[in-house]
Amino acid sequence: MNSVFEYFTHHTFDFRSRRAPALEGYTPEAYLDVVNRGMYRHLLRLDETQVTLAGKAHDDARGDLEWLREKPHGTWAIRALGIALRKTLRRCTSKVTFDRTSFERAVDAAPADALFILAPSHRSYLDFLLSSYLCFQHPELGIPVPHIAAAEEFSRIPFVGHVLQQAQAFYIRRGVGKEVPEVNQRRIASSRCCPSPFRMTVSLRSHQELGYTARSPRQTLVETVTWLRAHHPALRASGRLG
Repeated sequence: MNSVFEYFTHHTFDFRSRRAPALEGYTPEAYLDVVNRGMYRHLLRLDETQVTLAGKAHDDARGDLEWLREKPHGTWAIRALGIALRKTLRRCTSKVTFDRTSFERAVDAAPADALFILAPSHRSYLDFLLSSYLCFQHPELGIPVPHIAAAEEFSRIPFVGHVLQQAQAFYIRRGVGKEVPEVNQRRIASSRCCPSPFRMTVSLRSHQELGYTARSPRQTLVETVTWLRAHHPALRASGRLG
């Protein structure tokens, strides 16, 4: 290419059209995004809903240390667990994928000051680790590395409990407190009118819930989703995140 078109590849040109752009709202960034997505889908034959995250087939053309130096945020524990998980997934899995477009739509539909909560379904025991790993590896998604709610039993494991706490885990006691009949009645009514509106595919074909904010420890996902739909116009308009 350089030998044939040397003149054009070694000079800068500023072409200006005599006519104004016919498309309203045109920007070079949006144009390049469309071109890149088209090449990714039609020329490379790849699927944006199955973007590789880790595993043997994942190749980001970076060594582990170079990859770690590029990450702008994270405590020492998050960074150590990140590179350990990267190495482990490379040895244990052929490919780990996530649905990038679903995350992008979810972030775009949420208000600018919204807080995101990732609620793994535990279809895989790795899903809560992959959620944090995804946010650490792809900060451009706009979802910070989450604080992880873990059972109190993990805090009693020597060394592991301290490391997890440094990795933004906090411990809760489950199975305590009294049952509230009114909450159960609202839960049943909410489940009939609002069945699981937020769902997205994250990794290892594991379905994860995204987008609810618990107002109290006893509040269920269905109750929170019902409250969000009633108080957030963006969620009422979209109906689904992901």
